[in-house]
Amino acid sequence: PLAVRSLRVTGQSSDEGRRLQVSDATIDLGTEDAPGPEIALTGTITSAGQGMRGDLQIDAEATATGVSMANLGRYWPLGVAPNPRAWITENIPKGTTEKATVKVGLSVPDGNFDVAEVRQIEGTLKYDNLEVHYLRPLPAVTGVGGDATFDGDRFTFHAKGGQLGNLKIQDSTIGIAGLSLGREVMTIDLPVTGPLRD
Repeated sequence: PLAVRSLRVTGQSSDEGRRLQVSDATIDLGTEDAPGPEIALTGTITSAGQGMRGDLQIDAEATATGVSMANLGRYWPLGVAPNPRAWITENIPKGTTEKATVKVGLSVPDGNFDVAEVRQIEGTLKYDNLEVHYLRPLPAVTGVGGDATFDGDRFTFHAKGGQLGNLKIQDSTIGIAGLSLGREVMTIDLPVTGPLRD
């Protein structure tokens, strides 16, 4: 379970309980001694039946700040875009996401989140000091900053700086496609400078 320091929600129910509009929600995770990220959320939940019964449609937008990559797996639900989640949590174990935004659409048959279908997911990241294993077992690139865009099938990093051993990484672009199929195809434009022997 996640520790929650504070939770503030503003919303409105309508249509005999078939529609819930969340106009503003803020969740501060962690504890006073060990603060976690802050998540701001807006969205709409509609149901087939009264009182949020039956099939659900969820459309939401969220912004998270101060997310440690080492803890990302704790905050990213298992059933939401599982292939991108698996690649990112396995191959980016260190660093900080200063700001992440995500827009997601879910279809939830009969309110059962175990069989929820992701209709849409897209977002952006601004990150700093990442350790990225682009192509195991090759060494990781460290100290990576920049931004990224993603959807259910593709992740594109626009990186500024970083180190690959003694080599310095220049502004670079790394694209990972095929995430929705679990068969990733990677394109790398990674200019480096440094001694030729490295």
